[in-house]
Amino acid sequence: MTLITSGSPTQKQAWIPKLLAGKGAFALALSEAEAGSDAGALQTRAVKSGKNWKITGRKIWISGAKAALQMVVAARTDSKSRGGKGVTLFLVSPDAKGISMTPLEKIGNRCSLSYDIGFDEVLVSDEARLGVIGEGFDCLKKNTVLCSFWISIGSCWDCTGSCGCCSGTRPGTQTIWPIDWTFSGAST
Repeated sequence: MTLITSGSPTQKQAWIPKLLAGKGAFALALSEAEAGSDAGALQTRAVKSGKNWKITGRKIWISGAKAALQMVVAARTDSKSRGGKGVTLFLVSPDAKGISMTPLEKIGNRCSLSYDIGFDEVLVSDEARLGVIGEGFDCLKKNTVLCSFWISIGSCWDCTGSCGCCSGTRPGTQTIWPIDWTFSGAST
């Protein structure tokens, strides 16, 4: 949705046909360790460098990033701004130079891999910018309701799959495996 509402005509022409044909998906790189999904607390920076931008920072719990056609990366482009102001969105290839990805272990929802992603002066052209400089947070707000709807549907599918496993309707689920850990023994 962000591409539809904020993408340039060139971006839409390049990516929407691939997305509609099911040839891949985009990943939203918003969450940060210190900020969570609060776009107003972002620390990842994008600094203008000629006709390009250099993105530096770290994102965490980014689902589907490695397999994505592109990542929609939220970065602060105005170092003096606070809150949702001064956040800009960029389309970034997951295999761009300067990106490092570490898969994260999760207890649930293992069908969707999540990553800790480092951006070390990742160079992107100004043509990769989505929307107006500094208005990325507004763009995200426009699309949050619809995205939340689709996430809810995905969660329902996860629950349906879990119910199938619990009821023993899936092959191999009749075997009970002992649990060799407890929450009380986990580090905090």
